[in-house]
Amino acid sequence: MESDEDHKAPDWRCHTVVRVAATTTVPGLGTLRAGEFGKAVGTVDYQSGHIAFTIPSATSLFLNLSQKHYEEAHTIAQSFSVAPSLETLDDDISFAYFESIMASVIFAYTALELFANEEIPDEFSHPIEKNKCTEVYGKTQIERFLSLGVKLGDILPVVFDLASPKGTKAWEDYLTLESLRHSIIHMKQVDREHVSYSSQSVWSRLIDDPVPYSVATAKSMIDYFYDSRSLKPHWYENFPF
Repeated sequence: MESDEDHKAPDWRCHTVVRVAATTTVPGLGTLRAGEFGKAVGTVDYQSGHIAFTIPSATSLFLNLSQKHYEEAHTIAQSFSVAPSLETLDDDISFAYFESIMASVIFAYTALELFANEEIPDEFSHPIEKNKCTEVYGKTQIERFLSLGVKLGDILPVVFDLASPKGTKAWEDYLTLESLRHSIIHMKQVDREHVSYSSQSVWSRLIDDPVPYSVATAKSMIDYFYDSRSLKPHWYENFPF
């Protein structure tokens, strides 16, 4: 007799998941009975043998990393004391907080980049007007040379047959995330310099209440595109937070 465990959905971070209708033999997974789940599997040479692994959704991995680091930062922030007098944080506490929240921001933004690149069809082309001539970018050129803002604001709306998200709350939140991510990755003097009180340095922007929750920003932008799609990826349908 089959148990519920036999038909338990695979990890939400799997890239490709199918539920077989009849007994099927799948390379790397063996024989699957009707109703069981099959996953896309890859193999690699490792030392003197071979290793098989389930192919993950890169977008979901980075969203999960962002969530983990957000939770670490949020937990650390609970130890921040607030008093009328100046409270100085211990170095190990403040540095651990900065490491965690910076990682959360960077990983959430990376998840959006991966989502955008994956959703551009292989045969898609995008015309760009340059110096009185038109250049046509294919998928590879779009992935390499165009900004995430162009992909989300101009290209994916064509792919999904939707209006551009520009001007929506999801877009404004995305711009805030992008600004913070760029300040971290391309940190300039104005970003890192913090003498006495400053609301402009990246450190001030990262120590905030509530703690910046970048996963929600990335997810809301992805929601904008997937809400109208009937067939959604396994990771999205099983998103846990």
